Amino acid sequence: PCAAGPPAVPHASCHGPRIPRPRGRRLAPVPARECSRTACLRPAVSTLTFVYAESTAVIGPLATSQEPHSWDLCDDHARRITVPRGWEMLRSERGFSAPVHLHFDYTDTQLAHLLAHDDDPFARWEAGQTLYRRAIAANEAALQNGADLPEHAALAEALRRILNDQSIDPAFKALLLQVPAESELWDGRTRIDPVRTAAAREALHEALAGSLHGELLAAALNAREAENADKRGKQISIYGYNPQDAAQRSLQYTAFALLHRFDDSAIMAQVFEHYDEIARKNMTHEWGILTAVNHNESPRRNELLARFAAKFDDQALVMDKYFMLIASSRRSDTLAQVQAALTHPRFDIANPNKVRALIGTFARNVPHFHAADGSGYRFVADKIRAINTFNPQIAAGLARSFNLMQRVEPQRQALMRQQLQALADLPDLSKDVREIVEKILG
Repeated sequence: PCAAGPPAVPHASCHGPRIPRPRGRRLAPVPARECSRTACLRPAVSTLTFVYAESTAVIGPLATSQEPHSWDLCDDHARRITVPRGWEMLRSERGFSAPVHLHFDYTDTQLAHLLAHDDDPFARWEAGQTLYRRAIAANEAALQNGADLPEHAALAEALRRILNDQSIDPAFKALLLQVPAESELWDGRTRIDPVRTAAAREALHEALAGSLHGELLAAALNAREAENADKRGKQISIYGYNPQDAAQRSLQYTAFALLHRFDDSAIMAQVFEHYDEIARKNMTHEWGILTAVNHNESPRRNELLARFAAKFDDQALVMDKYFMLIASSRRSDTLAQVQAALTHPRFDIANPNKVRALIGTFARNVPHFHAADGSGYRFVADKIRAINTFNPQIAAGLARSFNLMQRVEPQRQALMRQQLQALADLPDLSKDVREIVEKILG
């Protein structure tokens, strides 16, 4: 093989064999080193490491220091390197200080291994995000073809290991459980069916909730216990923020939102019974609970939101959160509830914050804004038309909600175009809105 030395013995791990990763680039300057290949005097730009136990060679960024069991390569040799027959080559880039797009042909098993065990937090997170994107794409294909939804065993098992690993920071666990938003999933795509993407994403949430129910419940209970442990028996009159408690709350309510998908009726019953006790702690607890049950179709969800609004009726910024909850819900009656909220005593269409909270949030609610009958497009376009007369800048911001028009599937593209053309035909359309509308129409 075209290698600079014999394969190295892999690093031992309590999790079993892992794919070792070359050290990433740092901001400190890296001393100039030459390529390890015989007679090559070119500067080294990559480091090669062998994983004997897994018959794998890994090429990554130039290590910050020369390692005894790795070899530095110039750009030419890094691109032309070959491995023994039956071995696998992995090319990894880490430690960048600016965003880059990289594509590696990792299998789901390899990505799951990196998600569960990698010692680089970003590489671990990126492995998870890639697995999520693949799983949702597979769900979309199944929904389009009327086939059974696939299982995502490797992803579920990796997340199970993460939830059971007590050495991982709770806030990082919560981050690793977050599935990419629809807007991220559409990057680089055309002929998008937004509602199908949303359904595929929700199907993954439900599958993970079912597979990880026990681990999620334990994580939520342990996080609650950890936050309460140092407060039990104490009289705490003034709330004080500390990052450890915030991390526990983040994990608790991320897990709770998934648990709600597993058994929404039982979770709603518990929330309804203990809501006042939870809400007394602080706003994060109250917001976490309401966000978790916000998509629930039960009338009890409406009552909880009404209690929240009554409690904070005199606090304008908190009422913005109330309007955001209404507009972001994926309940079947969300559009009707948004329309009713327009007449709420604390909503003022002349107030930009209220418009962003209610109408702007609705425009980001994928299943409802992109409803197949065009009702979401009509609603937002009507509000653009009204707001254009007294606040063109806010109206122009809402018009950007239609930016996806050229990339959605033909039926929705026609519905969007119809609403935008009607706006463009208005003789009194402001310069701000017209610029956005005509740009989208092309």
